[in-house]
Amino acid sequence: MEATIQNFTSHVDDLFAKVEDIREPLVVERKGENMVILAQMDYNGIMETLHQLSSSANIAHLRNSIEQAKRGKSIPVDIDNLWK
Repeated sequence: MEATIQNFTSHVDDLFAKVEDIREPLVVERKGENMVILAQMDYNGIMETLHQLSSSANIAHLRNSIEQAKRGKSIPVDIDNLWK
């Protein structure tokens, strides 16, 4: 989804609602560098993914877990009660 800076400033509330509703970033076109607006929940998910993939050990662990799940070797965990 894209908007010019003029369109953005005129319709900021509507555009924010649309970003939230359709879970898609909004690119605001400017004379300088364009800006991207996204819901904080989406931003947090991106940051968490980057963190999880920031080390080779995490990547290896994730790949191993995916392979185990594909082979039916996963163990269900109730994460709501994990730390109780």
